[in-house]
Amino acid sequence: LTPERMAAVTMENYDPHFRGLVAQTTCPILVSAANFGTGSSREQAAQCLKFAGIRCVIAASFSATFIRNALNNGLMVLECPALSTALRERYGGGTETNIATPTV
Repeated sequence: LTPERMAAVTMENYDPHFRGLVAQTTCPILVSAANFGTGSSREQAAQCLKFAGIRCVIAASFSATFIRNALNNGLMVLECPALSTALRERYGGGTETNIATPTV
């Protein structure tokens, strides 16, 4: 896949509007709960996020493979369980979470 096509389909199985939210955000950062990147051993998982314009992924924890792939592709990853917990307490969690204005 081309970088453009990878960007277009990033996270679409979780939220078909994800790409639009990223496009309207000046410096998009993705925040997640625990085990982000688990289930994918391919570099494309990190590449899709980078090509979509995500500057950084912050999560409570990551799979070791995702960390390696992200760093190899120049995607910043930061583990911060406290931020993940605070955001979940404020906004809820799971795939039903919807923040009308994607800024904090």
